[in-house]
Amino acid sequence: MSTEGKLHKAMMVLRILFAWFFIYAGLTKIFNPHYSAVSFLLGSKVFTPLYHWFASSTMIGFINFTSEWLILALGVFVLFGFLPKWTAWVGFVLMFLFYFPKLNPFPFVQNGFLVNDDIFYAVVFLVLLYSGTYQRWNWKHLIGKKA
Repeated sequence: MSTEGKLHKAMMVLRILFAWFFIYAGLTKIFNPHYSAVSFLLGSKVFTPLYHWFASSTMIGFINFTSEWLILALGVFVLFGFLPKWTAWVGFVLMFLFYFPKLNPFPFVQNGFLVNDDIFYAVVFLVLLYSGTYQRWNWKHLIGKKA
């Protein structure tokens, strides 16, 4: 097998695992009746006014609903290759929105200095987009159309 073929297979494995990670995270939030992002948002030490506004009583219902379903949607979209540019950029932005409250105190994050899992996830969204993995297999292949 060529190096390109091996790389393609590795990217597909990454894509499937990454998608499953987000699908599972979304489902666990959706089916947890006690899920709320309030404590996470109120713990932010960076962009505090923004994150405290997100945690306010007028916004938290929208934030909880959006985070639960957006995380699930990102996983499904990554898995099936729906709207890859939209998925990559929304995922990238969302990961940075998750990243900033974890800077406590700046520039430290839990188990690291500036870099944590959210940064890696943001980069993976872009790697999947620009690697060509969405051109090789996507939802159009499932219904028999050429991509």
